[in-house]
Amino acid sequence: MRLRTTIVAAVSGGILAAGTLIGGAAPASAGNATTMGGCAGPLCSETTNETGHPVLVAKDWCDKRHGPCKGTARKVLHKNRTTPKGHDWDTFYVNAHCTFRGLKHSWGIGFTERGGSHGKWVKVSDAEHFYIKKVSC
Repeated sequence: MRLRTTIVAAVSGGILAAGTLIGGAAPASAGNATTMGGCAGPLCSETTNETGHPVLVAKDWCDKRHGPCKGTARKVLHKNRTTPKGHDWDTFYVNAHCTFRGLKHSWGIGFTERGGSHGKWVKVSDAEHFYIKKVSC
């Protein structure tokens, strides 16, 4: 009887742990991790440049009106380069009078982003991966 109780308790504990990981509420600090450029494993935002046109990326996104946060890290992605895995790079810049085309995620959701007359920053949300495949200016 004792063995049966132990097995049920172990199985119940496993279900509880899985439920907590999958469906439980996020800790209060989770919002701060994203705001500060943090992420967890596959939930990081990434950008890959598959073109010969350099692409400017920035680490922390502030808002739609201003784009990246003031003072955030920026870098240029050259051809066939990707933002560092396990690091959250939240935005890329589409130059004025340019159009970027590609795939959002590897399974093929197409995107087109136009820089307009002034250029614009494009938000890359957590767990998104933008593959820039064509740039025309």
